[in-house]
Amino acid sequence: MKICITGSFSTGKTTLATGLSKYFGIPFPQSDRAKDIGQNLQKEKRINELSFEEKWELQKQFLLQMIKSRKNLTTYVTDCSTFTWNPYNKYLLGENNFTSLPEYEKYYQLAENEKEIFDVIFYLPPEIPLEDDSFRPASKKDRFYIDREIIKNLTGYEYYQLTGSIEERLNTAVDILEQLGYKK
Repeated sequence: MKICITGSFSTGKTTLATGLSKYFGIPFPQSDRAKDIGQNLQKEKRINELSFEEKWELQKQFLLQMIKSRKNLTTYVTDCSTFTWNPYNKYLLGENNFTSLPEYEKYYQLAENEKEIFDVIFYLPPEIPLEDDSFRPASKKDRFYIDREIIKNLTGYEYYQLTGSIEERLNTAVDILEQLGYKK
């Protein structure tokens, strides 16, 4: 079973993925985080301080790392989803600026194809308090913009929205997966 957890930044994706990985004993492949990739590209900069070209390079590297980290796995849980890739592109690069980038279509298709591999999709709304990690934007407005774009990106896919505390979200996800026949 391939489990996808999606949502805007600071919504508890990593925490939920870690909890499901431990509970079910399944891999949680962690590709390089966008923060780590960004810091390798330009040390000491927040994401909104990166140049347009640096942001595009960040997005390309992040997509490739995301896919590579789970390439040979048949069962896993991931908090790095291609459902978030285009919403982050729109946010980082501007609504209309990124579609004309070199190789954009190639990366877009790669991200779109990846959406099809998931058996279960959990969506986390931005209800957990926002934490400033000195890399991602610390703006609620930006967080909700990305969230709206992720919801648009989920159109046509069956997904489960998890709400409540971190513990409640984990318990609900476990219940759903067990009802779907997934066992420890």
